[in-house]
Amino acid sequence: MTLRFVAVVGIFGLVISPIASGVQRYLPWVTVLVGGALVAGGIWLLSGRSLPTFGWSLRGPKIGRGLVSTVAFGAAYAMASLTCSIAPFLALVVDSFRASSILGGMALFIAYTLGIGLLVGTAAVAVALALE
Repeated sequence: MTLRFVAVVGIFGLVISPIASGVQRYLPWVTVLVGGALVAGGIWLLSGRSLPTFGWSLRGPKIGRGLVSTVAFGAAYAMASLTCSIAPFLALVVDSFRASSILGGMALFIAYTLGIGLLVGTAAVAVALALE
């Protein structure tokens, strides 16, 4: 799963990097707004209400042990975990593209991606072992 996570984070970083440098000065405020929205959503749920689904089904696809299910789960897990680490990730992406050399920037980007992949992979294995 770590390799899929690294791939998703890497692709996300390449896609978002041109945008990240332009909005970097607004990221602290965006982080505060997203945090406030999460707190409001949590209070909403704790009060016994449910979040709107906008016509979407709340049931996910049936999970199997096949290649497609495994890759889809890894990609979904990576996207969900990016929502938790988006601010430091965007700061790193901007810094990596401002590095003095292309190799230095790529090394920084790859080191972050592998490090976060290792952390998420370890958490996923711990959860899987705890559920058995």
